[in-house]
Amino acid sequence: MRIALLEDDPPQASLIAHWLAEAGMACVQFHTGAAFRQGIASQSVDLILIDWILPDDDGVEVLTWLRNTLGSQVPVMFTTTRAEESALVHALDHGADDYLIKPLRRSEMIARIHALLRRGDKAKASSVVTLGSIVIDSGRHTATVNGVPVDLTDRELELALYLLRNHGRLLTRRELLENVWNTNPQVVTRTVDTHISRLRIKLGLTAENGFELTTVYHKGYRLEYQPIAAPSANATDVARPAGVEAIRGKSLHHLLCAEDNPDLRLILEAALGFGGLKAIICESGVEALAQLADHTPDLILLDVMMPGLDGPETLQALRKLPQTQNTPVIFVTARAQPSEIQDYLALGAIAVIPKPFDPAMLANRIKEIWREHGGLA
Repeated sequence: MRIALLEDDPPQASLIAHWLAEAGMACVQFHTGAAFRQGIASQSVDLILIDWILPDDDGVEVLTWLRNTLGSQVPVMFTTTRAEESALVHALDHGADDYLIKPLRRSEMIARIHALLRRGDKAKASSVVTLGSIVIDSGRHTATVNGVPVDLTDRELELALYLLRNHGRLLTRRELLENVWNTNPQVVTRTVDTHISRLRIKLGLTAENGFELTTVYHKGYRLEYQPIAAPSANATDVARPAGVEAIRGKSLHHLLCAEDNPDLRLILEAALGFGGLKAIICESGVEALAQLADHTPDLILLDVMMPGLDGPETLQALRKLPQTQNTPVIFVTARAQPSEIQDYLALGAIAVIPKPFDPAMLANRIKEIWREHGGLA
């Protein structure tokens, strides 16, 4: 393996090169940003280590130049004394694959270099990627969950492959746009959010299946997987969505709604008020979660497709909060084919209301759902 190192401190550079040599890796050293920019194009390397603070340059600017000018996708690891989260996110936003906080530790540095190199090798070695119950074969353009075929578009399959191959790592929207869409990262990122939301449903990327697909607000996504224990052979209980038991024998008074369309927010406010229901109407999942500090709703209505946190992500966040672990949730969406409705219910919603809905009948439909689950309305 051949490693390129951009480090302005000669003793530090020599020490790193010595550690790499002991681990069986060759090292090409650059001590200034100018030297790196001039010489890296002629080098064939497997990974690049970049010091953030340079006397004649900036590590992030060097990395941006590397990605945009040379089009290089070689893994890049930052070394830096900056340990704050905002600095880390800034580096990842600009194309870094990992980072190390100085002072460096030999064993950690070598281990993380090997991890990055393995990640790249696995991605190149096989067209078949497996994680938990999900198997994706890019060569045959097929995807299955628990052995059942799942219909994915070309872009959804490419995004799923990238998520699975990089599970456990923060993936910025910029990185996804560059590597999955092969497009300018300055384009509107709603397309990433939309595709992520579809994959969450189609592939069942939920805690019930051992997955956690989290949104790092304004930054990107991280997919994590933890195998779940097999159910007991004596288990006889039928899984029920969280919130069903909370409805039984209870009256419906207060709702919390999240809808990003301003016109629909006005319609919701009027329709629910006309039906005798008190509701707090929010423009996003993030705002809805913030409202929980002062309000405990009986029922939550979530638009499925929202920027930032979409409906399924907001539901996932709600289930982690003690006060809303069992609060019933209804999804409202224009994507309401029978198979899609089943997917939403599998995520934990108690019902789905299709768009467009009749404003005059909305409150009555919500009350019907409430009564269907044993509530008083």
